[in-house]
Amino acid sequence: MKGNYKDIIKLATPILLGGVAQNSIAFADTAMLARYGQAELAAVGIVSVWYLLLFMTGFAFTKGTQIFTARRLGEGNLPAIGSIFSNSFVILLVLGIAVFFLLRFGSSYVMEWYFEDELARIAGTDYLETRAYGIFFSFTGSVFLAFFLGLGVMRVLVLSMLLMSTVNITLNYLLIFGKFGFPEMGISGAAMASNISEVMVFIIFVAYVFFQKIHLKYSFFSRKALSIKVSQSLASISLPIVALTIIGLLGWVVFMYYVEKMGAFDTQVSNLVKSLYMFFGLPAWAYSAATGTIVSNLMGQRLYRRVFAAIRNIVSLSFITTLVVSLPILIFPEEFVRFTLNPELASLVPASVPVMYVMIVALLVYSVSLIIFHGIVSTGSVKVSLVIMIFTVLIYLLFVHWLFSMHFITVSIAWTCEIFYWLLQLAVAYLYFRSGHWMKTKI
Repeated sequence: MKGNYKDIIKLATPILLGGVAQNSIAFADTAMLARYGQAELAAVGIVSVWYLLLFMTGFAFTKGTQIFTARRLGEGNLPAIGSIFSNSFVILLVLGIAVFFLLRFGSSYVMEWYFEDELARIAGTDYLETRAYGIFFSFTGSVFLAFFLGLGVMRVLVLSMLLMSTVNITLNYLLIFGKFGFPEMGISGAAMASNISEVMVFIIFVAYVFFQKIHLKYSFFSRKALSIKVSQSLASISLPIVALTIIGLLGWVVFMYYVEKMGAFDTQVSNLVKSLYMFFGLPAWAYSAATGTIVSNLMGQRLYRRVFAAIRNIVSLSFITTLVVSLPILIFPEEFVRFTLNPELASLVPASVPVMYVMIVALLVYSVSLIIFHGIVSTGSVKVSLVIMIFTVLIYLLFVHWLFSMHFITVSIAWTCEIFYWLLQLAVAYLYFRSGHWMKTKI
């Protein structure tokens, strides 16, 4: 890899298509549950953040898998790649068991603390307890995802994500509303649909590996593949990434907590905007995933100077793509909101439009900040990345607390917290990246 526009687009485009498919599921969840009931709509925004927080403990660990895989590929050390996959798979399986028990038996306590509305609390608990059964496949499937990303094998990822989206959205409709003889499960139906689609994707990954004989090429789970030393190396990179991911998501959880205290109406507005925010943030997310592979591969080849050029290229593409895909929101803001709403919730439309304008500004800053920060992570400078994240979140939480203490606070003003957060992270990350200290990082 050289980190030019061709390499970036080749990696990012399939990731983007897969991400659109995957995140359309969350969008469909919000849209369908908005038509099902207000308690379910109020619950889904909060529980999705809590589930994301737990899921990201596993997914963030596999970021280390991607970095190591790309680094060893750049070095030409193929035998080490199978050992990386095998150890990561075992670690994520064990972690999945722990998270299952937490979700299955601890969700009611978390929801009781979080929700004042009893119906929303019951709906949130039902979702999380059902979703617990899919966590094994979420975690182990993430290992395959990181492995393929590290190698730059993209076709199977696009196919599996598109298929998962189709199956999930179809099952959402059938299970939430109880159509065509299926049971009406409400918010639990959305969770069950996600579980089934994740099992299907896991089966596709396993089948692809065996039919392509990838497990033989890289000696998956051989006697030499499982190694405490390799697991420790993975942990040294992955655990700080897990920590910085959790810390970053906790900031979002606290923000949503403050919004929930503003009242049910503002919470519903924020949930709707959040679903659009995540969806239209996909281009930057896709480019950040490509950053992990490209930067780590260039580091493996010891082409440190090309990393600067690669990051500059990725930032340019990320910003321009985000700007282009955001234009329809600027032109047709009310139509985007109405598409997700039950007609009974039409009063949310005028309140959502100004929040969406704030969201677009946040997206543009995010599209730059995310790339530079992930560039630092991908060099292996994870401890520095963790320090940057802790500093950023602490200042952000102080800002959130101060802003929400104001009497004039509205939901659109509240969302300026996102702009503040990404600007702060961008400034700190850029200063470190320009210092060049990351060139000395060895993994």
